[in-house]
Amino acid sequence: MPDFQTNFDQLKKSNVIPDIEESFLPTPVRDAIANLSDDEIAVLTNISQRTGSHIYLNKDHSVICGF
Repeated sequence: MPDFQTNFDQLKKSNVIPDIEESFLPTPVRDAIANLSDDEIAVLTNISQRTGSHIYLNKDHSVICGF
């Protein structure tokens, strides 16, 4: 069963969300991260590694995907 902390740590370690601090995440984003499957984590990691893209928060704490 996926959970937020495990998924967050995997995304952070794989550089998908390099600059995101856990405490700044809005509840809907935390929920989305918590519900990611292993396959979805793998896709995000693969995209990040192949393209150099990552996910970050803008100054309003909105989630932005940088490609």
